[in-house]
Amino acid sequence: MVADSLDAEALAHAAEVDIVINPTEGSVNTWVLQPEHIVATALKVGRAKDRSRILQFLEEDAVDLAALHHVQGRHDLVEKWQSFCQVVGIEDHRAVGSKAP
Repeated sequence: MVADSLDAEALAHAAEVDIVINPTEGSVNTWVLQPEHIVATALKVGRAKDRSRILQFLEEDAVDLAALHHVQGRHDLVEKWQSFCQVVGIEDHRAVGSKAP
């Protein structure tokens, strides 16, 4: 069960990966959320530690901003994104194809 449409979308777009725990014991198959959905969820929750997490993703260039903006638009997070950018002092790069703030 998921909390909302953002969580449902995040799970639907999760990537299947194998994680090697120990070379002698093999790997574990799991699912990993896309960075854009992690950032959108952090934006939606909006705590100080969530803002820090968003900044870390942005600083590491781990988010496709065009994809993130599409997620924001589908889940009514555009105003929260604009407010976030203003609060943390970064430019809002909403142009499709932007990769870093």
